[in-house]
Amino acid sequence: MALNMRSFRVEDACFGKKTAFANGVLTINRKDLQTLLAADAGTVESVGVALAKPGENTRIIHILDAIEPRAKTASEITAFPGFLGPPLQAGSGVTSRLEGMAVLTCGEFPEWGADLQMGANEAIVDMAGPGASLSPFSQTINLALVFKRRQGATAIEFADAIRIAGFKAATYLADAVKDRTPSSEQVFSLETRRGVRALPRVGIVYLLSSLDAPALPLRESFFYGYPVGGLFPTILHPNELLDGAVVCNYCTWGGMRNPTYFFQNNGALYELYRQHGKELTFVGTIVSRAGDTSDTGKLNRAARAAALGKFMKFDGAIVLANAGGHHIVDFMLMCQHLEKSDIKAVGVVAEMANVDGTDNGFPFFVPEARSLVSTGNVEETVELPPVANVIGGDRLSYGYEAGARLKLAVWQVLCSNSQSGDWNIGAKSF
Repeated sequence: MALNMRSFRVEDACFGKKTAFANGVLTINRKDLQTLLAADAGTVESVGVALAKPGENTRIIHILDAIEPRAKTASEITAFPGFLGPPLQAGSGVTSRLEGMAVLTCGEFPEWGADLQMGANEAIVDMAGPGASLSPFSQTINLALVFKRRQGATAIEFADAIRIAGFKAATYLADAVKDRTPSSEQVFSLETRRGVRALPRVGIVYLLSSLDAPALPLRESFFYGYPVGGLFPTILHPNELLDGAVVCNYCTWGGMRNPTYFFQNNGALYELYRQHGKELTFVGTIVSRAGDTSDTGKLNRAARAAALGKFMKFDGAIVLANAGGHHIVDFMLMCQHLEKSDIKAVGVVAEMANVDGTDNGFPFFVPEARSLVSTGNVEETVELPPVANVIGGDRLSYGYEAGARLKLAVWQVLCSNSQSGDWNIGAKSF
């Protein structure tokens, strides 16, 4: 299986009469985009469309997901299979991407503590100032879509409408470049030259968060358009991850959140591809649900993932966490069962170690988790200066004025503690 990824580097973006791409500049017809996204009139009252660029004195709030604009070229498979088309296998053919750009979907839901059935933890991005160093999305040109719920629409209906609209917008933007010459091009394939020396066989085990209750609209990841709540460990070609097979709708812990963008652009996966056939053999990917609240469910999935790793002859595996809290139990059990199957496990995980770092970083730990890469302490506090412009609303989910000076925990900044190997915050052991 080979995936030809055609990258178009976006150096700037603006609104104009026609959606088009030329000389590194993406022009967007705002009215056409709003018309496309307003199709679900029974759920969404309005969709605001705004651009936010690196260095601007702007704060984006109420962020739910981040999506890289993608489109398939001459293929019956869509960029987001299971949502905008049938759930056919992704990961082959030609995909066009807008490099350096993200679609951020924003919607106001009650904070977690207000209503568990509808809550979304706050997630913000500052495009300039000290807060910019905390989020990778301060470095992308962002098209922010701000959704207002129509009176009478349920939280589930609203969340579903936002998710589909984000994918439509991402595809709409990338369609502008499908017939143009890319800035760069890369083919992803696990094929290797015959006769190369034996190399360590390495894979990725990726945990996909989901809570038990199917009625929770913002507590689910999706696999080919289907909620992962019932997903047992499954072998997945790495190209499928890169090409839209997995998307995010798990909207707790803004800093630890793995948005759709980081399934499309996974740092650990990219690094294994770079080393493939040189220092290691990249064997493949195993995805499994995290968030089952039963001991049996957690242990069963960890044991099955390790069995699949053994079947695929993994010598080592990178285990990527998703979310926090009791999901860390799934993560630790996964590391434990891999090690007991003679598969060296390296885990990438954020810590929850109190404001000053004095607490144990994990609510659950196993001695077999000997090799951990920390993505920082999510409970550390930071101060952000006031900003001139706010996109997404007037007040944060917990009531503070959105544009004011803020003192908050790092986890409220989108992807500040990304557990997918894609950002620069970490911790050292002394």
